[in-house]
Amino acid sequence: AASSETIFGLLLALGFLTPFAALAVVGTMTVAGWIEHRHHFFILDNGFEYVMIMATIAVAVATVG
Repeated sequence: AASSETIFGLLLALGFLTPFAALAVVGTMTVAGWIEHRHHFFILDNGFEYVMIMATIAVAVATVG
C-alpha cells in the first residue's frame, strides 16, 4: 500500500495520467478507510475522516482534470 500511495501520489502531483492516478488513490484510500479506520470518524481517534477527504479530493481532481 505504501508503494502505491507513493507512486500514484507522485503521478497525481505531477499531473501525469491524472485520471488513472486519481483512481488508484481513491481505491487505496477506500481500502485504508475500510480496513484500518472504520471504527471512528475523527483522525485523532484513528478514524476515517482524513482518508475520506483524500479520496474526495482525488475524485475532484480526476473529474476536473
